[in-house]
Amino acid sequence: MVLSKLMKAQAAKRRKKLIQSLQFKAKNIMLDRTSHDINDNLATILAIAENESDTIVGHAKEHIKEINDSINDLRHYQVNVHRDAPFDMELIVKNTMAAMEAHYKGRLSIDSRLAGLKAFAAGNQSKFEEVLLNIMVMMSGTKSKDPVEILVELKQKDADAMLTLMREGGIFNALDMELVAAMQKEFSGKILITQENDLEVVIKLPLQFDTVPQPTTKVTLKKPMEAISSTPATVKIGQ
Repeated sequence: MVLSKLMKAQAAKRRKKLIQSLQFKAKNIMLDRTSHDINDNLATILAIAENESDTIVGHAKEHIKEINDSINDLRHYQVNVHRDAPFDMELIVKNTMAAMEAHYKGRLSIDSRLAGLKAFAAGNQSKFEEVLLNIMVMMSGTKSKDPVEILVELKQKDADAMLTLMREGGIFNALDMELVAAMQKEFSGKILITQENDLEVVIKLPLQFDTVPQPTTKVTLKKPMEAISSTPATVKIGQ
């Protein structure tokens, strides 16, 4: 009995360390992706600024909008890390999948079908990320040399977001089920598990349609594009 408790404690400690590492990796992926998107769009705007075509303004505005969206995604992610507030569930799912694939390096294959949601999810962003990472780590466990294949599907059903994770032939053991039960106590959403021929986990969170908009960051041109000939476009970032 003492040995069993010790083994459980050691397993829990190792899992906690792994989850923290994956959360850190997910954040870095988010930062790297945002930085890459901003740099790409700024480079495109500078190239457009050297072109005297009549369509300059339209093209520049498209890329400026993409920069605004990238910066606002990052701000929203940072603001809501450790508090109860509406959050972008699809963004967290994407970051988590990328972190998992980067960690398992060819031993995990994820097929994602993200339909998109019409509102932010209500709850705690960090807690959802922690729950999702724990479940994906448990689903990825295998002694086989073949890569584990997991299907991830996100869709909206009425006023709820439904995230479904499936693995053919997968199963949760008793320790896994204990962890899920413990996570459910601290999680505002619902975790539903079906284990028959395949393993299916559904994470259900309510959507908040009256979300108060977060402060946004705008990128604007200091002077009209029409006035620019061969001079690179100058942009400013401000509130």
